[in-house]
Amino acid sequence: MNVGIHLETNILSCMFCWLLYDQQRRHKVFDFLGSTAFNSLLGACFFIMILDSVSWLMMANIIPHTDQQLLFVQSIYYFVQALIPMYFMIYCYNTSGRKIHPVSYPIIYLAIVFTLLVLINNYTTGFAFYVENNSVYRNDGFVLAILAPMLYITTSAVLCTIFLILNRKGTDEKRKISFHMFVCIGICFVGAIICSFVNFVSPWHIFVAALIYLYMRLHGYRERNLDILAYTDSLTGLKNHAMYSVLKENMDKRIRTEGSLNFAVAVMDVNFLKQINDAYGHQAGDDLLLSASRVICHIFDHSPVCRIGGDEFVAILEGSDYENRDVLREQFEEVMQSATFLSEGRELPLSIALGICKFSVGKHRSFEEVFHEADEAMYQNKAAVKASRPFRINA
Repeated sequence: MNVGIHLETNILSCMFCWLLYDQQRRHKVFDFLGSTAFNSLLGACFFIMILDSVSWLMMANIIPHTDQQLLFVQSIYYFVQALIPMYFMIYCYNTSGRKIHPVSYPIIYLAIVFTLLVLINNYTTGFAFYVENNSVYRNDGFVLAILAPMLYITTSAVLCTIFLILNRKGTDEKRKISFHMFVCIGICFVGAIICSFVNFVSPWHIFVAALIYLYMRLHGYRERNLDILAYTDSLTGLKNHAMYSVLKENMDKRIRTEGSLNFAVAVMDVNFLKQINDAYGHQAGDDLLLSASRVICHIFDHSPVCRIGGDEFVAILEGSDYENRDVLREQFEEVMQSATFLSEGRELPLSIALGICKFSVGKHRSFEEVFHEADEAMYQNKAAVKASRPFRINA
């Protein structure tokens, strides 16, 4: 392989290692897998790329050296080469959600100690590999120098396979993690086998590519799930106040850029939540809010619905819901005439106040102004509902 191309590939791999480390540090994406092992893995990959580059620069006589100095660099290279798959094996084990017991670490380190002893012995005897005339040659005992990495990679492949099999019927998160880990170790395992038959071709570019794949797949999955959690109300499953703020900002931008918009805001407030909480407990209050959210979503089924407070909901009506807002208001009031919900075997009244306001270009300058007008209409409706159908505790 051309030295220049090899150095360029090493530099790119080092850059990717640094970028992955920086992204992992910023987003804490791999906390649920074990960021310590992942960071150690990236650090070892970065270091081995440096060693590999130094070796090639030496063999190209760009860095002045003796054969013993090149042999020393190669010895460190093979030691780090054993560390990388060891960290990866620990990382694979972490994907199961378990932690390695401290007692197990001496057993894990046995192969590393064995590799160190082999390399120390090789430095004087050259039974595994040796340097002659500025070139590195393999000897009969070379397999002993790569025994630890082969053992760790094989163990990692077995762990990923077991993890994949065990999580076929597990949660969606664990299935995705186990599948992508299996693909990652598959890339690494195949790369290691191929490179073992090619004289002194580094497998670590393939390894870094596998880590990039893993990061992209798990990072994207994790980010999507974090977005869902960040913008979803935990009780009702509706959009929460954070998502409402995003929608409101988007509507304000559209008002500024498009001018004339056809939309309306529906503000709803659940009646008698405090009384039901006091009379029947907070479980009944939660059941009330869940039932109310279902009714609201059923009526405004083409609109985003947000829970913006304890008992307050907002729907932004566009399209068919906007065109049919008067019909939907009548349906809503009709449902409220006899609506009830069940809580622990009790049938209790369900009452929701509603106010709707449509956007008018000459009247409203922002989404907030439309919301306030709908909010005022909702409070008028709430007062009328409470006056006509006051809350009564069922015996």
